Amino acid sequence: MRGRGMTLAETMAVIAIVAILLAILVPVLGSARRRAYATDDLSRLRQLGQAAALYHDQTERWPRGVPDLDDARLVPKELAVSVLDHSINGITNEMAALWGQDRRPSSPNKVDYRLSFIGQRELRLNEDVVDKWIVSDTSGGWLVDLVESKRGRQPDYSDASGTYKRLQYDGSVVSRPFTSLDCSFKAQVQPCRMPLTMFVDPSDEMKQWIKSLG
Repeated sequence: MRGRGMTLAETMAVIAIVAILLAILVPVLGSARRRAYATDDLSRLRQLGQAAALYHDQTERWPRGVPDLDDARLVPKELAVSVLDHSINGITNEMAALWGQDRRPSSPNKVDYRLSFIGQRELRLNEDVVDKWIVSDTSGGWLVDLVESKRGRQPDYSDASGTYKRLQYDGSVVSRPFTSLDCSFKAQVQPCRMPLTMFVDPSDEMKQWIKSLG
């Protein structure tokens, strides 16, 4: 004898239960995946920090970007890419391409591989400025990770929101909000952001120096 099939009401009840379970599980799984990606991102930064310490031991100077470590054959290029970076060529190269459209003289340097983490060299920070304001400061770092920040319309992230990560010289990774400072422009003081301040917590002395640059 043939068994009784499911009625329409029973079928709808099963569909409803499955939909409820999916509504519960999908956000949980998505959150777990984001946490796993963030953990992987942090692990990459820490490995780069360890490589930077080796680089410093060998050269008596700090790297100014991942390409320095790559040139010294201390890290594989694959370590320079964050799983959270969904841009085609990496955030650094994407920033350089957008900057290049404006033909700015201080456009970031591009590399021939995907690069997610931005160093001082990529933003062309002056070495004397780096030595004076970043290396000598306990909050100073040589690499920043912008993958979890929200970029605005400016290619240099000058109007970005949220937070970013900084890999400091001591190997620690800290999260920081974007900092706006008072800058002088045509005899007027107005808020601005400078790439320099992504690599260090600006001191009062630095703030006064930046304000005087105009």
